[in-house]
Amino acid sequence: MWGGFQGEGTKTVISNETHAKITCRLVNNQNPEKIQGLIKKHLVEKAPKGCTVKVILKDTGDPFLTPIDHPMIQKAVEAYEHVYGKALDYKREGDSIPS
Repeated sequence: MWGGFQGEGTKTVISNETHAKITCRLVNNQNPEKIQGLIKKHLVEKAPKGCTVKVILKDTGDPFLTPIDHPMIQKAVEAYEHVYGKALDYKREGDSIPS
């Protein structure tokens, strides 16, 4: 988020414009376009009177969940356990490869 005076020190002036970049980590079965629409709708509905909201929609990417029993995941698990000598503790992690 940014807006108003960005230089060194302070300035007691109310900004006439502010900006924000919003990204979302989607989970399996969520639709990126639907989520974008819901966020845009929320921002427009919650804007204070007299404020204009401009939303520029950017990249989207469908969420994906790799099954832990996938053969390539199991090969990675074998390698991890071989190198570190301990059982793998499965945890979900996110990543993005937008279309």
